[in-house]
Amino acid sequence: MSYESSPWVVWCFEHCLKPQHDRLREELKEAATALGCRFLCLKKSMSFMSWLEDSEDRVLLLADWREAKPVMEELGKREGGHDVLMCVAAQSDKMFRRAVDWATKQRPDTDIMVSSSFSRQNLLDLFERHLETSAQPPPPAVPAPSFSRRVGVSQLAQDIPEGVSSASLE
Repeated sequence: MSYESSPWVVWCFEHCLKPQHDRLREELKEAATALGCRFLCLKKSMSFMSWLEDSEDRVLLLADWREAKPVMEELGKREGGHDVLMCVAAQSDKMFRRAVDWATKQRPDTDIMVSSSFSRQNLLDLFERHLETSAQPPPPAVPAPSFSRRVGVSQLAQDIPEGVSSASLE
């Protein structure tokens, strides 16, 4: 995979560049590199959406709850299929429940994972899950059940209850 076509891991979090997040930022960057991805930190959802306009690459978006909702709202308004997977970090129980409820109400083709935090392992799990789902062929179309069958005159005569006239079958 060439560097130009490798996927992105984008961490969208208001405080992603603050010194208290240096260690986590470095962990996420190392995990992204180990997965063959490029890494980018953006503070706000609108910065992500502006950046995404110029990207055609696959994106693994790590967003906190505050940034996740606006990103999904904007993606829903736009035409064109951006390949975006999202991992939402919800850092309280209440926020986690809301995020899970929200994620289940998104479009069925949207892949959203909700976690209580970001970590190297969460990133690896998300990436592995995406690779599994994108590698699977779509399920085969299932034909609609058919209730018709070919019937000869002799079979038809057997299937019609006694006393029923052909006029009542029309």
